[in-house]
Amino acid sequence: MNPLRPTRSLLPAALLLPVAMAQQTIRVPDQAATIEAAIAMAADGDRILLTAASYQIPDTGLLLTKSLVIEAVGDNRAVIDYPDSSSWAQPASPALRITGLGSQGRVVLRNLTFTGGYSIWAQSTVRSAVVVVQLPSGTGELVMQGVHAIGETRHQNEACPGLRIDTGPGVDVLLRDCRFEGANGRSPFFAGGGDIEYHGSPGAVGFCAGVLLAECSQFVGGAGGSAPALFGGQGRRGGDAARLQAAQSALKNCDLVEGTGGSAYVYGPWSQTDPCPAYGAPGQYVTTAELYDCVRTVVPQGCGQTVQYWPLQVGRNDVECIPPATVGVPFRFKVRAEAAGLGFTMLLVGSRVGALEVPGIAGLLRLEDPAGVGILAPSTPTSWTDVWVGSVPATLGWLPTIAVQPLHLDSNGLRFGSFATFTVR
Repeated sequence: MNPLRPTRSLLPAALLLPVAMAQQTIRVPDQAATIEAAIAMAADGDRILLTAASYQIPDTGLLLTKSLVIEAVGDNRAVIDYPDSSSWAQPASPALRITGLGSQGRVVLRNLTFTGGYSIWAQSTVRSAVVVVQLPSGTGELVMQGVHAIGETRHQNEACPGLRIDTGPGVDVLLRDCRFEGANGRSPFFAGGGDIEYHGSPGAVGFCAGVLLAECSQFVGGAGGSAPALFGGQGRRGGDAARLQAAQSALKNCDLVEGTGGSAYVYGPWSQTDPCPAYGAPGQYVTTAELYDCVRTVVPQGCGQTVQYWPLQVGRNDVECIPPATVGVPFRFKVRAEAAGLGFTMLLVGSRVGALEVPGIAGLLRLEDPAGVGILAPSTPTSWTDVWVGSVPATLGWLPTIAVQPLHLDSNGLRFGSFATFTVR
């Protein structure tokens, strides 16, 4: 069996046109002492390269309104720490807030971890999220590749999701190999009888009026805190893995990890003698997205429960997740094609993601500018076909996301498969 091997000549012509490349690379801390200084000096189209392993940012956080690529070196990861609270009045800003996509309409973040500081102050200010995206208008693309956002603990219920997002119909949001984790409601400063703990936060929350595609990512709800089994009281709820509503959305090969409910304990003569029924409930994800081979992880409510794994929409995915490509370096990915004798599969390549508007299947994601690059060799229902790209042109380095999608034809007619996206670095 000979797998399809696309070459430069087979790539869509639109992907080979000259594009706006990065104007300059600003290294932090070599050329700019801090990330916020690099953002201030950068122009649209620039690249900010984080060469150190960790960075401290001010309690006002980072604000991004320009078309930038911000990334760690190679496959390394840069940790961006938000400071711990030193007083109850300290600002509770996001570590990163994105409110614009700049003149080129594109922001790319790669291999960054945003950590939440810790607040020891009871009833401290609720923090909207570690990473906040506010793009209700305009057009463009936000790409997060390998971004982790870990919620902080702030002594309030559902005080800090990992990601909060609000985007308009002209904005595409693409999340690849990311982890968004809500704050837990537990507090080591209030351990013991009579402590006050809180509900866990969701991993990600928000609404996207445009495209939202998450691939090979984790959404993790924060664990709920404990509470006394007293007068009908219960342990605190675990955070939902995600509360994501989107008009055109898909979650592919994603893990939805619900926050574990908090424990209940005997406290004083009026407590229940058996606290197990008073344990908090776990989180429960809510999403309108199409699901492709995802897994929900949950610990049921009560004492001594074990972790349960619930596969969601098994077998729907037919393109594996694709890591970032490198200019001039061959790479491959896998596609599950139609089996021999049942039909055939064409591979489509494009650079824009949209949604089908055919009655009955509206909302399913598709390519807006597809170009067929060939017919895939047939496979068995459980096997995958290798697709090789021999060389990646340098002109692809600053394009909107490149996407591949199979189009299947069998006795039931045409059927769009799931797809994978990637960028070139």
